Order: sequence, then C-alpha cells, then structure tokens
Amino acid sequence: MDRSLLIAEPINGIEGRKVLIATSHLESMDSAKIRKEQMKDAYHLLEKTGVEDVIICGDFNFDNSSKEEAEVYENVGYEDVMSRYVDSEAFTMFKTTQFPPWRPDKILHKGAQLKPVNGFICGKFATPTFKNKGEAAALVEKDDLVRTPSDHLSVVADFTFN
Repeated sequence: MDRSLLIAEPINGIEGRKVLIATSHLESMDSAKIRKEQMKDAYHLLEKTGVEDVIICGDFNFDNSSKEEAEVYENVGYEDVMSRYVDSEAFTMFKTTQFPPWRPDKILHKGAQLKPVNGFICGKFATPTFKNKGEAAALVEKDDLVRTPSDHLSVVADFTFN
C-alpha cells in the first residue's frame, strides 16, 4: 500500500520560529518492518530540512506495547506527547472483533524550543457507519453530538516555545 508524508511549514513560522508539522498514516496489520522503514524515511526527510522543531502526527498503526517500533522514533530524538499526558490504557480506537481497544494515533515532537503543555484524546465515539447521508444528518440533528471524520478518536496537544 502506498503511503505519503504531508509536511507543512507555516509561511512566517509560529511566533517567528521555523516549525514543521507533518502527518502520515503508516502501513497497517502485520507490517512492522514496513512501518519502521516508513518512519526512518520520514525522519530522514524532515532532518534534511534543517528545521529543529518538528511535530509528526497520525495513525502509526502500532501502540505503546510495540517497543521495537517505538525505539525507531525514540532513537532519533522524538517523544510521544500522548504517552506523557494520557493514561497508558487510553485508546483512540474502540474494541472490534479483531482487536482490543488501542491507541495507534500519535503526536510526536522534537526540538529544543517547542515543548508540549498537554495532550488529550477528543471525542466520545468514532464515526458510525450510515446507510446514506440523510440518515447521518438526521441523527446529528437529534442528538447534537459532534462526530470525528474517522474511525478513530482524535488526539490533540498544545505546544509552547521556551
């Protein structure tokens, strides 16, 4: 499966400082070797920019129980913000017939100036499957709940500069 890395660099930086914000959806299922290569490729591309303060977020398709995969980002100086602020049992994907609840979604950061001040999981449930648009709209009007545009709950973090 082809995967991409989307990189954004705010034109005037943030508070006048250069920052890169990247996102990707790494390979799924039994593809640990491929995910590790995708992470290494992403970190190499970001390193080549020379920008020190970097945030990478997305669906990494592994949770904190996969120490071998976590070592890939830890070895190049990234920290999983959510591990600092969210209970280790917290999840962004609900239990399915195939999987227990888990958190493949990450917000990683590195840099001398950019520091996380919080991190949390947002949402009550992931987007349900609807038969048609009318049914979805009618349900939202009845219960007034916000739905995420994914089968995952959202991860959110705020950052500040030193």
